[in-house]
Amino acid sequence: ANLSHNFADGTIEITSRANLQLRAIRNQDLPNIIESTSLAGLLPSPQHDRVRNIVTSPIAGLDREELLDPRPLIRELDRQLRAEPIIANLHPKFSFAIHGGPSRFSRDLDDIAIEAVDINSAPQFHLSIGGASSGLTVNLSDAVECMLATAKMCIRLAHECSVPVRAKAVMKIPGALKHITDALSHLLTPSPMPPPSHTVNDA
Repeated sequence: ANLSHNFADGTIEITSRANLQLRAIRNQDLPNIIESTSLAGLLPSPQHDRVRNIVTSPIAGLDREELLDPRPLIRELDRQLRAEPIIANLHPKFSFAIHGGPSRFSRDLDDIAIEAVDINSAPQFHLSIGGASSGLTVNLSDAVECMLATAKMCIRLAHECSVPVRAKAVMKIPGALKHITDALSHLLTPSPMPPPSHTVNDA
């Protein structure tokens, strides 16, 4: 609030990706804003700040329909995103989604999404890339590694084919989905059930 009052237009906006946004900032005030934001703990990794877009339910951990609480995975994914220099090459709107249950809280097709499914009384995650179902699942213990590896494959294929580093663009490359899933075959298993239906919740 102080930064907005002193260096912007006095308002704070909350974006669709849960970021705080200030407007009407002057170039000469940027160093003060960056330093203050960092000291407040709101800028843990400047080089990764634009690519830490993780979507989940606003009531994660409280929803009775959830198969598991996704918050520990979200924290671990964020930690590992910040530890990988190559991840800074993702598109600023590249999004990761972790859903612990049947309700989705994202209206857009996320670049990489995992959704909890109950298989033989053991929760696993169904993997989608750019909105396309992979038909494969990943264990809880491998979920974060799988998402990071998928993102790295998207970066590689996007650069090789000169397309934006968005999963939807990568999925238009012939054979991209198979190429990615083959590379991650040590983490993935065929799903014995159809992909979960997507329910958008307006909560």
